[in-house]
Parts: sequence; C-alpha cells; structure tokens
Amino acid sequence: MGEIILLANGKNNPALYFCPGYYAFMVRFPLLLMASMVIAGCASPKEDPPRVAGKISVKEKGPLTGGTIQLVPLKGQHGAGIIRADGSYEVLDAPLGECKVVINNEALLRAGGSFITPSEKDGRGPGGLKPGENPGLEKELARTGLGEKVGGEKYIPIDAAYASHETTPLRALIQPGANRLDFEVK
Repeated sequence: MGEIILLANGKNNPALYFCPGYYAFMVRFPLLLMASMVIAGCASPKEDPPRVAGKISVKEKGPLTGGTIQLVPLKGQHGAGIIRADGSYEVLDAPLGECKVVINNEALLRAGGSFITPSEKDGRGPGGLKPGENPGLEKELARTGLGEKVGGEKYIPIDAAYASHETTPLRALIQPGANRLDFEVK
C-alpha cells in the first residue's frame, strides 16, 4: 500500500506526504543496483581476436622461403597469411578452434622464384591465384601492401599433401589472443 512520510518543510513544520510504494522502492533499488554491479563485474572481458604467428621449416633444409599458409576450420571462414623468406608468417584473421593447416609454395615454382608475379597467359594474379579463388589470402595481400614480390628467391619442394585441406596432416588448435605455432614440413 502506501506509507506516510513526515518531511520537514524548512520551517520545522512537518508536512505529511502520502507516497505509495516508497518503502518498496527504497529497499529494492539498492539491492537491484548492487546485483547489477556484481553481474557487470563478473562478465567476461571481450576476448582478443585470434592471431597466429610462427615459422615454417623444411626438414633438414632450413626455413620454407615463401608461399602461403591457410588455417581451415571445420566450419566457417578460414584465415590466411604469407610465408616470408625467413620462413616466418602471420595470420591476423585466424579462426578459433581446431583447424587444418594448409601450406603451399607452388606459386614460387610457377613464378620462377617470385611469389607474386601476375601471369597474363593463365589469368592468375597475386599469389598465383585466380580472382576470387582465396578471399582470405587476397585480403592478406591487400592488407600487407605487398606488390611485386613476397617470399624467397628459391623454390624448395615440399610434400604435395600439405597443399590441400583434404590431405594435410597438419592440425592446430587456435585460442583467443596471440598464438605461436611453428611447423616442420617434409
């Protein structure tokens, strides 16, 4: 119902005010406020987007001197990066969870050592790709601003199984935030 509250009107003359629900509000509001503060304090902070970096080496030969790396999840968009001449790579748009790791350096062979040399005769562009063939890699090439050349001067042959998500033996578990993943291929 309501409560009668005595308030001073500034002249020491109490005035009567009838306020329905005043007591219920004054008791419940602080409790509601405290509960919302606890819930807000316990909420998980926004997770860092997954990023993956590392090195790729060829067994008994040293670093893989160019190519691409793709992280292919069971569902969803895959992430891609460029393998540099020292074997290092970085994937900024990595998917979370278990992924197949696809490593391909065939474009080095086609381009005579230069990874990104567009070829007019076969319609391939940056990375030896046909337009729209690999949106993740195209995005990475645009992001890095890599123009005429990425990767090493020499093609190092690796097992063809690494070049397909259907046959690659490599797997990775991607966590939120920074991930360091090194791979050795043969």
